[in-house]
This record gives sequence, C-alpha cells and structure tokens, in this order.
Amino acid sequence: MNLYTYIILLLLFYIGYVKSDTVNLIYFQDGSNEKIIKSIVEDFNNYSQEKNLEIQLIDNIYSTVTTPESYSETIEFLLKSKSSKYDLIIHDMIDSKKLANYLTNLNEYISSPLFEMYSNGIVNDTYIINKNMIALPLYIEYSMLFSNQDLLDKYEKSIPKTWDDLINIAKFIMTEELNSGNEVFGYSADMTDTESGFASFYEYIYSFREKETDPYPKITNSEAVEAMKKLKKLKDELGEHGIRSNQNDINECLNSSNCLFVKTWNTAPHIGNYTVSNLPGHATGVTGSCLGGYNMGINKHISNKKKENVAKVINYFVSYEYQKDNILKYGVQSALKDIYDDSSICQKYKQCQDFRTIQPILRPIHAKDDYFDYSHRYRNFLLKYLYDDTDLNECLQNIEYLTKIFYEEESSLMNKIYIIIISVTVLYMIITYCLAFTKKHRGKFGLLNRFYWFLYMLGQIIIMCYGIAGMGETTNFKCQIRPIIFSVGFTLSNTILLVRMLINFPESERRFVRFCENNFGLTLIISLGIDTILNVINLIEPYEVESIIDGNIMYNKCKLGTMLGLLSLAIIFLYKILILIAMAILVFVEWNIKEFRHDIRYLTSTLFISFIIYFLFGMVQNINLGGYKERFFIPAMITYIYGLSCYSAYFVARFFSKYEDSESEESIIKKAIHGSDGKEKPLPGPLEKYSSSYSLNQSNSNVPSKRMSITDRLISLHNYGDEIKKSSDLIKSSNNSSNTNLSSSLSIFNPRKSSRSISNINDFNNLNHRPSQITAIPENRTTTSYGSASSHSNSNLTDSVGHDSNYSDEHINRSRTHSSDNLGTSFSRVNRINSTPNKTIMGSGMNKMRSYDNFSSIGFTRKGSNISFTKKTSQTNLSRKESVKSINDKTNNIKSNDCIYREDNNNNNNDNKLL
Repeated sequence: MNLYTYIILLLLFYIGYVKSDTVNLIYFQDGSNEKIIKSIVEDFNNYSQEKNLEIQLIDNIYSTVTTPESYSETIEFLLKSKSSKYDLIIHDMIDSKKLANYLTNLNEYISSPLFEMYSNGIVNDTYIINKNMIALPLYIEYSMLFSNQDLLDKYEKSIPKTWDDLINIAKFIMTEELNSGNEVFGYSADMTDTESGFASFYEYIYSFREKETDPYPKITNSEAVEAMKKLKKLKDELGEHGIRSNQNDINECLNSSNCLFVKTWNTAPHIGNYTVSNLPGHATGVTGSCLGGYNMGINKHISNKKKENVAKVINYFVSYEYQKDNILKYGVQSALKDIYDDSSICQKYKQCQDFRTIQPILRPIHAKDDYFDYSHRYRNFLLKYLYDDTDLNECLQNIEYLTKIFYEEESSLMNKIYIIIISVTVLYMIITYCLAFTKKHRGKFGLLNRFYWFLYMLGQIIIMCYGIAGMGETTNFKCQIRPIIFSVGFTLSNTILLVRMLINFPESERRFVRFCENNFGLTLIISLGIDTILNVINLIEPYEVESIIDGNIMYNKCKLGTMLGLLSLAIIFLYKILILIAMAILVFVEWNIKEFRHDIRYLTSTLFISFIIYFLFGMVQNINLGGYKERFFIPAMITYIYGLSCYSAYFVARFFSKYEDSESEESIIKKAIHGSDGKEKPLPGPLEKYSSSYSLNQSNSNVPSKRMSITDRLISLHNYGDEIKKSSDLIKSSNNSSNTNLSSSLSIFNPRKSSRSISNINDFNNLNHRPSQITAIPENRTTTSYGSASSHSNSNLTDSVGHDSNYSDEHINRSRTHSSDNLGTSFSRVNRINSTPNKTIMGSGMNKMRSYDNFSSIGFTRKGSNISFTKKTSQTNLSRKESVKSINDKTNNIKSNDCIYREDNNNNNNDNKLL
C-alpha cells in the first residue's frame, strides 16, 4: 500500500513539474548570499503553487567561477553570444550598465505602482540606464566596521569614531597583546587590486569630508591628500598585511578572535562577539559607506512567453510586501525608500537602523563608459603610492586625469589673448571699411557697392570667429555649429567675388552674365540657400562628441561616423572647391581685361591663399594633431589667418594701389578701336578665328562650321579678353541706344533675336534717321574714302566697330552721312554701292577699277556678330538660316555676291551658340 502511495505521489510531482514552465536563475556565490538566494527561490515556488502560476524557479551557479570579476565576464560573454540558457540574471549592481544592451527593458513588464516606487530609489542609477529600467534591485548591502567587543572590553576601549582613534586603539591593543604572546591584527580590510578594494578606497576618501553634507572631495583637494597620508600611516603602524586582506582572509578574521577591527559588507557571516557599527571618519559625525547588492534582469534573447514568466518572478520579489516581510528578515536591506523611511518597520531590524546613519555613496559607475577600466586604474595609482612610494600628488593627479575632460577654458591666458586679437582685427576691418568710402579712396572700391563690401567683410569675420566656438568644453552643439560657421562665412565672402567675376565675363551678352548682372542679390541668396540645405542635411546625422585618451589625459573631439553625415560633409567640401575652381577659371579668362586688371590681381592672391588654407583646414580635421591644445589652436589660427589675409589682400591692398584717372566712355571706345597708342593694330589670327564661328568664307554651304574646343575658347578669351569685353560692351550699349530711336522697326525687322537674314530688311523708306551701324558709302565719296585708305592697303581688314583695323571706319569719311541719306526709294544698300559701274577709284593699286571691284579681295569681319564677309571669285557660302536663293529673291539687282551687310546688333545674344 505504501509503495503504491509513493508511486502515485511521484507521478503527480512529475506531471506537475513537466506541466510547469521553468525559469532558470543564475547567480554568483560570494560567501554570504547562498542562503538568501535559496530562500527566495523557495519562497517563489511556494507562492507559484498557491497561485497556480505553473512556473518553477530553478537556481544555478557557476562552480568554476570564483571571483565577481570572472562571473561578470562570463555572463557578458553568454549574453553577447545570444545564449538563452538562463532566463533570470542576478548580477552585481555595478554590472547593470555593462549588461544593459543584453537585458530586456522592464518598463513593459512591471506594474505602474512598482515602476513609480523604484524610479526614485537610492540606487536607481544602477538599474535605470538611458531612461530604460533594465533591472530591479533584489537587495542592497553596505560596508560596516566589525569591532571585536571582547578585546575592546578587555582594555576598556570604545568603538572608534575617527580614523585617528582607530589607529591609536589598534596600536595600543596590538602592543599589549603582543606583550602577552598573542598576535592580533589591528585592522583588516580589502584594499587590494579588486573591485572590493576600489570600494574600500572610495568610501575611505569619502569619510574625510569636512562636514556630513559635503559632496565627494575632489581627488586633488587637501581632503584626499590628507586621507591618503593617514592611510599610509595606518599601513605603517598597523601592518600592511591587514589592509591587503582578500575576502577569504576577512572571513577567517570574522570567525576568529585574532582580529580587532574588520571592514567588510554588512551581510558577512561571523561568529564571536563582534559589534557592527559605522565606519570611522575624519571627524566625529562624518562617515561613509559604499553601497553594493544585486539586481535582477531578464535575458533579452529568450522568448516573449519566457519573458512574461520571468517578469512575474521579478514582480513578486520587488513587491512592497515581499521586501518588507522577507528581505529584511534575511538580514539584508531593501532598496525601497518607503521601507527604510518608515520608522515603524525599520526599528524592527538592526540593518535598517544602521542604514539610516551610514551616509551611503554609490560607486561612480557612470564616471566613464568603461567603469571597470576606470576602477582598475584608480586603485592602482593609490597602491603605487602605498607600496611603491610614488609621489602622492602625481598619483592623485593621474586619478583626476581619468575622468577630467581637458579643454581650453575661456578664462585661460591663451584664450584671452586670442579673443583680444580677434577683437582688434575686427576693429581694424571696420575702420578700413569706413575709410574705403571717403572721397580720396572710393574710386578704388567701385567694383562693389557698400552693402556687398560689408557682406564680404562679414563673411571673413564669421570665418575668423570659428575658433571662438571651440572654446570651453566640447559639446554636441559646438560640434554641430562650428562647421556651419566656416561654411557660411566661406560661401558668403567667396560667392560675392564669384558673382562679380561672372558679371565681368568678356562675353557680356551671355545669359548667365546678364542674369548675375540683373540679379546680384538673388544669385547670392541662391548660393547661401544651397549652403543652408547642405548643412541641414548634415544635421540629420550630426557630429557627436568622442572621448580620446592620450596617455593619462582625456579630451573630447567631434566625430562624424555615419555614412549620411560623411556624405553630406563631402558634398559641402566639394561645393566650396567648385566655387574656388570657378573663380580660378574666371581669373584665367579675365586676366587681360585692362578695366579689371587690379581686381584680378587681388583675386589671384586671395585664391592662392584660399586653396592653401582650405587644404590645410581639411587636413587638420582628419589627422591626429596631438593633444587637446593643438586640436583647438591650430584650426583656430588657420581660420583666423585665412580671414585676415583674404580681407587684406583683396580689400586693404586697394588703398596702396595706384589707379589711373577714370576714363570717359568715349575714350574707352576709342581705345577699343585704335589701341592705346592711337594707332590701328591688325586683328590677331586666333581672335579672328574666335570671331568667325559662323562665317561666309566657307567654300561650300553644305559644310558645317567648325566649333572651337573649350580649351581653345578659354585661351582665346584669356588672350583677347580685353578686346572681346570692350566690343561686347560697346555693342550692348549701341543696342540700348538704338532701341530707343526705332519708331517703326518692328514693321521693318523681324523681332526674333535669333534672326540673321537679309530678308528682314524690307524697305529703307520706312527707316527713321539714325546712325547706321554700318554706313553705306556715298557714290561721290568713294574715291576720296578709298584714296585716304590706300596707305594701309598692306594690312588685313577687320570689322568697323570692334577691334583695330587698317580699314576701319576712322579712315572712311562718313561722319555726316547716314545710310538712308544716300539711298533712294528704290535703292537697297547693295544697289547703291554698285550703281556706278564706270566710276574709277583713285588710290595706290586701285586705278581704273569699278567701285564694287574694290571689294573683291577685302574681307569684312564684325566682331560683335561673329560673321565675316569675304569676296570670292566664284561663289559665296552663306552660313545663315536663309539660303543664298532666298537672299537673291529679295535682292533682284545683285549681279554678284559682293555685299556689305550689317546685321542688327540685337542678334548678338545668340552668339552663345558658339560655345
């Protein structure tokens, strides 16, 4: 019967176990928590059976892991490898930050009342990481002083309140016991190269505050210096063996009567007559104690159902009822503030009463990203002082460097000098700007008006202020604003110069030239708009602060690690480079334009500076320059030198340049025709090639005209930019004046700007009297005109308006003759010239020739129109929109192709096709 009963019970247990979901708990045995963990596991399983939760909690340990550090590394490795072996992770509270990426956010799994209670807990910094509650505290523990009451009573000594008292009492009792033949350790504490050792050092220095309400002393202050000197005195007088005890040594002390004072966690088991009290301090009433304990977290890699089951376990352990009735009963302290603030509850438990007076402090787990590296280096510097006699100030300074972010403070001497230099330079710029528009100098600054000169100066000032934004501690905002400062300043100052150079382009009838000339401000706004868009894109993935460790020094720098951020930054730099390249091309093209020769020279020096500085600035941003001082001052000085040198080279240099007296428009036109010496010069061959892209000199009308390459065209613009510029400006001016004198031109000429056809000229009777762009030579003056020009017969002929020509209009007496004055109602220009076939022309080499024969070997080139005319013996090819046939239909009296045709200047806008 009994056998059957056992079998049935076994089957029922098996069925219940298989039916229940298991939750695997993992923890580290530290010598004092085994009983606590086993007790809470049993409590939950009983609770689960009562509530029919069908959840079985199972505790697990790593038998091969012997230290807290190795346990932490093992758990991190398992979670990194996405192991789901363990569900509930119990870990030291200082490990929560390190494991945060592998633990589940508990905001979704715990009840709102519990969330509110634990949000304001004393150790909430250990489990609320980046505003996410990734764990909850199971219980907390703290450091206490265990005093051997038997020895104290024997020598009638009391528990020490200060470290001086502890040293004196321990030294006295040790001496007396030694005289009696007993060896006693005066003070035992773990101040070794372990995490417990760091806690001991940290709370010891904290106990040297002047007052209870003072914060943790700065590590280089007098409090820390005095604390370490006192600790070395304690080591020398009480023996170094005591403060180099590990946890096993401490446990042996607490289980014997050979130790007088022992510092360890309040949960440490002990036998004998030991009294637990607060740690001593520098002064009576001042103490300190590091907090420890264990947090609970959910493995991120388990299933959602498992997470819900683990959440039920956690909710049970952290509930107010369980913390009050069970956690305190096991001799540990609850992390709930509501419990230790409740006197009616706290007075029942000794550890709770002690906790209210210990003046607790958390270890600085947020001091650095890698807290364990910080802890290791911190305690090693102190150990070097204690055992290697390293200079104390040097050790403390090295500890300070572990967390101190070095930067150039605004109050430093170097920064003050830098600000003074910037201020003086800005004042210098403002003064020179005001002097530029005095009566003596304003003629030298006619390139731009006052407003745009001011914008140019403002752009350079903005660039120079780049370094000011780097003063002080490096923050995310400063990292984001500094590139914007440089970008906007660079674009503002250089775009103004670029737009002005586009307006100076030799071919002034180009559409982009006219747009820039008519919309200077709009062009500048468009350029700044592009710059703004690029910088806004860069803010989508902006710069972030990165900590750099250089030996014992740590400083911050701006880092841009995302692909989108790097791409947007590359586009911004490319945009600046394109502006500089465009300016360089325009400098080359406009180099020989005499009107702007000073401006081009100024701009050349500015471009030279810009390319060098831009290269240096980009290089500085991407290489390791050294320490934090170099990273601040080198970019700051580069941008300062750039702003000052560009402003001086392009603006201030004008004060010291000698400008010729301003010339009248008439004299400029005259020089454009005759040259500066008053003598006519032949048109160079390359310029004639440039001017004749559409020519009547082709032998066959079916052969397309040859287009110039971009290189040839740039070279032509460079070599003859001055002549091309003056010709284009003259034609544009002539067009503007002619348009005002045409009353019936719309009925005579085809209004299309692209038309170049002779058929557009219909009737000269409807033509108002105005200066003709090409004057027909009257019959009665032909001989005289060509007679006066015979001395120049050895030179080539060019157009009558633009550049130098041996047969220019200056040698043809037509000053009082208009084209319509010599033409009858039935005469066209061609008819009028060829109307006197028997007329002889006097002149060298031209005797007994008819008037039209004089044009048999003379080519006429109109520079503004890019069309040339040359008499051929057989036929003339018209590279026009209309064929020769259409021209003959309009001119019935033309017996040969000898013609002088002047197209309307308004057609010059279509010369852009030549590019």
